[in-house]
Amino acid sequence: VDERKCQKCDLTCKTCEGISNTQCLSCGEKAPILHLQNSEETLGKCLDRFSEESDCQPAYYKENDTGNCYECSRSCKSCHQFGENQCISCYAGSKLILSPRADHIVNSCLETLECPSQFVEVTSEQCV
Repeated sequence: VDERKCQKCDLTCKTCEGISNTQCLSCGEKAPILHLQNSEETLGKCLDRFSEESDCQPAYYKENDTGNCYECSRSCKSCHQFGENQCISCYAGSKLILSPRADHIVNSCLETLECPSQFVEVTSEQCV
């Protein structure tokens, strides 16, 4: 005899694969933003869209098409999207390197206290 029983999702989840608040598949109205560890994950945590200024927790970015939040590259403290060249800000001990390209600007974090020789320091945290 199979004794499986259905259990309720966490209160923040609309649908889920488990009872934990990190096992949400979709979110309800009170916490509508699904935070995923990366774009390959399907389970995440639902957060209140008004709890964070950017709609995502620190070190995450909001994906415009889905509205889900994904983790930034490890070198970025905040970012536009995933990738080493999409940083908005860096962690202490790193500088944000702003490097213009033909069609966009590449923003990457470099663990250094001084700007590389081909760059000029514009603030204590940025090099151009």
